Amino acid sequence: MSRVAEYLELVDEPERGALDGTHPHDEPLLALLVQMAYSDGIVQDDELALLSRIRPDLDVAGVMEWAAGVAERTFDPRVLAAAITSPADRWTTLRLATRMVCMDGDVADEEVGILRDLAEVFDLDDEAPDRAVAEVVAQGGPIARERVSASLRNMMWDRVEPTRDEPEVELEGVAPEDATHVCTMKIEDEEVAALYFEGLLALFEGGPKFVRWDEIRTYTRVPVPGASFHLHTNRDHLKMSDPRMRDVGRLLDYIYGREALPDA
Repeated sequence: MSRVAEYLELVDEPERGALDGTHPHDEPLLALLVQMAYSDGIVQDDELALLSRIRPDLDVAGVMEWAAGVAERTFDPRVLAAAITSPADRWTTLRLATRMVCMDGDVADEEVGILRDLAEVFDLDDEAPDRAVAEVVAQGGPIARERVSASLRNMMWDRVEPTRDEPEVELEGVAPEDATHVCTMKIEDEEVAALYFEGLLALFEGGPKFVRWDEIRTYTRVPVPGASFHLHTNRDHLKMSDPRMRDVGRLLDYIYGREALPDA
């Protein structure tokens, strides 16, 4: 496995341990990730979580100090292109960079511009940045009722326990009266979300909220410990920071076709 593939696995697989030893590609790859984190001038919590994931030897303050030092240096993508020469590894590097800028599900034009510049230096095709973004930021929209049933039937749960019980406590009475309950999701006997044929009810950071399927514009989940699950509507930016909630993102992947249903 190439070094950049190890970095991508570290980001995408929460159970993976730290990278072993050092590698000549570490410096340019780390410089790239810091550059992407600072692309909008501010390192957000999700971006800090990703940087902390690749620098487990440092505490949060240490990661910020290290990243600030790296960000002061001029980043030249041609140096990275000279180090990473195979088309496969260049594509993986673009995917890795995209993970950083897409973590909140809201990709700014300047961030897309950076990805396109990187793809050009790597001699990748014009559609490569769009494909890389699509791996992280999924599109929402209306869905058929049958898709909810099929997704729930095929779902392999990790930390969440689904039940047929109607929501109680914090989730009680939040869903509209015309919504048909399918299941309630619990973690350690505490309600965290509920699935309806018409939408999703969940305990977001700002409190419980019901979102209809056709209201969801995009959602994203990079499974880095400490990063959030983000959901965007035309009006709201909602997020859940509990890493145990990644089951919700996986369920949406099935519902919206991001992952093929096993029985499809």
